[in-house]
Amino acid sequence: MGAVVAVIAVGAAVGALGRSPARTQAEDYVTAGQEAIEATSDVGPTRPSGGSPHPTDQDSPGRQSGQREIVDPRAPLGEQTTVIGDSVTLASGAGLLDVLPGIDIRAEVGAQMWDAPDLVRRLREAGDLRPVVVIALGTNGDFHSDVIDEILDAAGSGHAFVFVTAHADRDWVPSVNAKLRDLRDLRDLRDLPGGRPPVAVADWDAAAADVTDFADDGIHPGPQGAAVFAGLVEDAVGSLAGR
Repeated sequence: MGAVVAVIAVGAAVGALGRSPARTQAEDYVTAGQEAIEATSDVGPTRPSGGSPHPTDQDSPGRQSGQREIVDPRAPLGEQTTVIGDSVTLASGAGLLDVLPGIDIRAEVGAQMWDAPDLVRRLREAGDLRPVVVIALGTNGDFHSDVIDEILDAAGSGHAFVFVTAHADRDWVPSVNAKLRDLRDLRDLRDLPGGRPPVAVADWDAAAADVTDFADDGIHPGPQGAAVFAGLVEDAVGSLAGR
């Protein structure tokens, strides 16, 4: 099993952070993560192998009674997960692969939230969108709250979502994170044909206080921070599986 990465030139896009010594360190972190992802770039199955991929008549611990089981708690979580992210996701690539082997990472430097609906739709139509969709965008710009509905509509029913807050010293980040944290109680999510999708929020911004090796830009994590980022994603995906 492996991971997929879609990425543009690291140097060109990380350059948006400014031409300074910090840029070089950020590039190093992003490149290291990208190389880790590319080293396992064979694509695994979009559904867990073996048995019924989505049993609908059982409840798992931590899941509300009657809620359709989207994430199979018996199968490896990485093989059930697609991550859509930006350069922070790339910098965290090795950490994600370590805790969620087989994870499918679709990340681009400079990606923004409004890029996600089209990518989600294309992955679904190609049969490559896995049951859990992690959206780790927001570092590079704000978005209208309608984009969340567009992402859910693009995926359709049968998917669970993790939204990761952003961490950066940028004017738009508080607005981004307020919208994402509001998703915790699902008040702003519309019903889909199969009911409201399960949603978890991984608060990277809050966890950033525990990171000791950010690049000088304060945005891109080194190996220790990548492990923190990956642990948050792992915990959030696990919560959707009732773990």
